[in-house]
Amino acid sequence: MIGGKYKKLIYILLTLTLSLFVCEFFLRVYWEPREKSLYPFLQNPFIGQNVYYPNKKYIVPHIITPYSMKKDNIIETTNAFGFRSSSMKEIKKEKNVYRIFFLGDSTIAQMNLPENETSWKIIEECRNKNSNKIRFECINAGMNSMDSQTAVAIMAHELIHYDPDMVIIMLGINDLSSVFLQRRYDPFHKRRIAYSLPFRDILKELYKKSYTCIFIKRNIFDRITNASYKEPELTKLEKLRAKWKKAQKKIFTDFPSINEFKKNIKSLIGITKTNNIRICFLTQPSLYSENMPEEQTDVTWCVNEEDSVTADVSTLYRGMNIFNEQIRVICRENNTEFIDIANKVPKDLRYFIDQCHYTPQGAELIARNIISYFEENEEKFAYAK
Repeated sequence: MIGGKYKKLIYILLTLTLSLFVCEFFLRVYWEPREKSLYPFLQNPFIGQNVYYPNKKYIVPHIITPYSMKKDNIIETTNAFGFRSSSMKEIKKEKNVYRIFFLGDSTIAQMNLPENETSWKIIEECRNKNSNKIRFECINAGMNSMDSQTAVAIMAHELIHYDPDMVIIMLGINDLSSVFLQRRYDPFHKRRIAYSLPFRDILKELYKKSYTCIFIKRNIFDRITNASYKEPELTKLEKLRAKWKKAQKKIFTDFPSINEFKKNIKSLIGITKTNNIRICFLTQPSLYSENMPEEQTDVTWCVNEEDSVTADVSTLYRGMNIFNEQIRVICRENNTEFIDIANKVPKDLRYFIDQCHYTPQGAELIARNIISYFEENEEKFAYAK
């Protein structure tokens, strides 16, 4: 028989558990925490990946993003379809419109830049200025942390339904970094596998996802501590750079994600060709070099906030070359267009804010190289679908 003390304890625990379930239920039905979200993302249930909310204007504080060069907030605006583009108004384009989607990671998203300074907007304005017969729509479908697997999902389940004439894709750096920014490489999820104990991870996830926890934190804890109004001394970018300097650097000789990367690049080619969509890959520029100057390593942050070990510069340089070379090889083998942007952007801080993200000058240089390629292959733009 259970003693009286234990019975009381069990009743208390059951009452608390039931109360939490009831609170969680009512909060999920009647309360929406979305407006407090700092990131303009939602999870697409069909592809299991983050996408942008449609028709939203978000101000993302510089203190939480690693892409802000100055202490300025980043403004994200999306159209009715959840893409960064002010020119795309309808799903079905007009007859004289040539629609180009840009797909890739944060180096394509370029969320540290206002829309008018991004590569894709510069290309759109230049092409429309010099074209009388065709109006160009350039649409940014880039997403932070996108790897090749995510790109395949978004291409197959999203982009082909928006009547694209062409898709320009830049990928590689996140497939490369997935090898050493997680405990072991998982080609099916590519999600970080934490070093901490599983029970602690479960509690972390419950804390992040529970509406009850979010409600209590925002409406009780934050008000008591005034935490909402305390600006950290360091931005996220500064924290990551400091973490990179302290992290133990390891030499990696194996890049197991390269095989999955090759499959995904071939899948992207297959999907676009099956749907009669022109595809063009870009090799990925970066600051990585064999003997990276100190001024460049000082702005590098290829590390997660919880990491104490990361790859050394020689690994990153060698890995980036391997992934870019695979783009070249696969495109040549499959008679697919590519632009070797990696060899056209100097490894110079005039063009990079860190190891791979661009200054306005860097974004413009990339745009000018793509425009030059278009002008050399003008006959391929003769007819819009």
